[in-house]
Amino acid sequence: MKSHVQSSHIQPLDLESLGVDEAGTEAQPLLSCEPLNLSRLEVGLVKPGTSRPGLSDDDQLYVLLRGGVKVSSSRGDRQLTEPGSVLYQPAQTECLIDDLGNVSAITLRVKLMGARRQKLEGSLMEPAIACPSEAIAQHGSDVEGKTLAFDGETSSLKRLHCFFLTLEAGDAVPVHQHRDHGVLMLGLAGDIELEGNRLNSPSLMYYRGGEPHGFEVLDDGGFRGLAIEFYRDPPLSEKLRSLARNTKNRLRP
Repeated sequence: MKSHVQSSHIQPLDLESLGVDEAGTEAQPLLSCEPLNLSRLEVGLVKPGTSRPGLSDDDQLYVLLRGGVKVSSSRGDRQLTEPGSVLYQPAQTECLIDDLGNVSAITLRVKLMGARRQKLEGSLMEPAIACPSEAIAQHGSDVEGKTLAFDGETSSLKRLHCFFLTLEAGDAVPVHQHRDHGVLMLGLAGDIELEGNRLNSPSLMYYRGGEPHGFEVLDDGGFRGLAIEFYRDPPLSEKLRSLARNTKNRLRP
């Protein structure tokens, strides 16, 4: 599949090198971008015998890449041991992330950012966890190979939509674009052809709203990934243009 796709950020993720904590910190920044959909993307380490406090002023999304963690919150304790498992933590909620086993767990942390919305009430204000196998058992997969992981409003975004994507060898996602949201694709298993190059899993692809993207599955074993879509209210300038268009249409004879 040949295409002229321009991406904000594409890279393979070498989990072994990410596991080396040379700087003595527990987070390695991967991506910073303009405040359209998200503010910062980083890989974090949870070392054996350590914990990561979970209280933050921002909504956060954690994706398990390697190892296992125990998540403790007001809902009780849950263990995440399946790569691709998702933990959504709303702002101002508390949870504790502890390492399991003798190998440092690696998580991808996404700090959500958007027009600050009023505090939500109900279940969305509690940490939500989705594991690939549990999601498939609960939701099944539609004809496009998508399995819902999380969908809903957050205190930062108009909508956060996450789904697992399962494709077979030779399948392709046609080149397309989304004007109203950015998308982060995390390749969990399988290789793809992207922009004429082979990209091995685990991998990371991020596209801002309006950027074309698409890929073809190369690996005989197929491809499995997690797509995270970030929706926010349109910028004020877009709202004003929309209001002007509607007013003009109403005044038109």
